[in-house]
Amino acid sequence: MKPIVLLPILFFAMLRANAQTGNTAIIYQTGHSYTLTVPEGWVSDSLSGISMMLDMCFHPDTTKWTKSPVVMYSTVTHKTDSNQTIDDVIKMDSEKFRESSPGVLVEKEKVIYTYPQNKPAHSVRFTNEAYKNYESVAYIEEKYHVIMIVVGSRDKEIYEANLPAFKRLTQSYYNLEQGYSIRP
Repeated sequence: MKPIVLLPILFFAMLRANAQTGNTAIIYQTGHSYTLTVPEGWVSDSLSGISMMLDMCFHPDTTKWTKSPVVMYSTVTHKTDSNQTIDDVIKMDSEKFRESSPGVLVEKEKVIYTYPQNKPAHSVRFTNEAYKNYESVAYIEEKYHVIMIVVGSRDKEIYEANLPAFKRLTQSYYNLEQGYSIRP
């Protein structure tokens, strides 16, 4: 009888250890599927962003999504037509930021490359000191959509301290549909 009791305990202990040591989140939605490897010290959360239509949320393992001083998440935007480029998507997103957050500073950053697929992730920083909003977005172009990986905080120091985790998360992007495409 004891071995039967121990097996579930060992199984849950392994799951808990995996969640704390860089597990891989599989994001599967209609029209796109990909993975992201959770940076050390962070956890993935597939439930907290459902009402905001986010594919996957990430927060430090010491906090909850709703209480965290810094968060990351991944979402997708579908291209309006097959001729729309990554630059068009970034321009539209930047215009939305400027409308909703007057005074926002928009800066293109160094391109981050994913590994092992070597896809360029075009990173843009959105800063608004007046509203204490600090955010970076990495845009990864696929055939019919653009994946966006985001880090944000209301505290500049916390935001900057977590940029390495954002870079690691972005670098870990892996398109599970490489070689074929599912039209949305």
